Amino acid sequence: MLPRTPVLYVVAVLAVAFLSATSSHAAIVTYTDFASWSAAVSGVTTVTFPDPPNPYYYFFGSGTASVTYSGVVFSTSDAISNGDFYNLGSGWTLGPVVLSSQGQSDGVPNIRTSLPGDVTGFALNYGTFDGSNVTFTLSNGDSVVLASTGTGSYTVPDFLGVTDDTPFHSVLATSPDRVLDLNNVSYGSTGVTGVPEPAAWLLLATGLAGLLGYGRRRARSA
Repeated sequence: MLPRTPVLYVVAVLAVAFLSATSSHAAIVTYTDFASWSAAVSGVTTVTFPDPPNPYYYFFGSGTASVTYSGVVFSTSDAISNGDFYNLGSGWTLGPVVLSSQGQSDGVPNIRTSLPGDVTGFALNYGTFDGSNVTFTLSNGDSVVLASTGTGSYTVPDFLGVTDDTPFHSVLATSPDRVLDLNNVSYGSTGVTGVPEPAAWLLLATGLAGLLGYGRRRARSA
């Protein structure tokens, strides 16, 4: 009988090579400013929030509420908070137009951004009243926790920019602060995803074909 060690050895080598090839990319990468983020992303789309006229805000509802701008859905959830969801215009903020989650007696401010399709790059500006951390959770399970400046006003001085080799289609922002605001939402593609490279698939297919041939030869010689 032929020894089995060569087969096990080949399988082990193929497995190591395949896993190495499929995990050759880093996962999530963060950027400190829009210029560096946009340099890593192609096909960037930036969503413009409309500026409400007097009384300078749109109220979308409490708990679960949503609005769609440029094919992107922005929403809050009553599973996270019973707070209010607004578009606050420049006449109210005396600055930029922002989407704002606030006024909760239970839970924390939250805004989910649901994109038209899968992307690998996402960016926005955000702000809080009291300077609490903000958690950004991607639909692929990756997350980033960033500090906020805490201006006590409806300004968005802080920046989130991420790329990820695993595509995602939504980003949930949450914070234990009184108020969470965001604007300048942008998204695009890095052209790099965490799927096996063609060379990895070719290696695996070639190795498996060799193993099948080896098995047939063993069967005929038995």
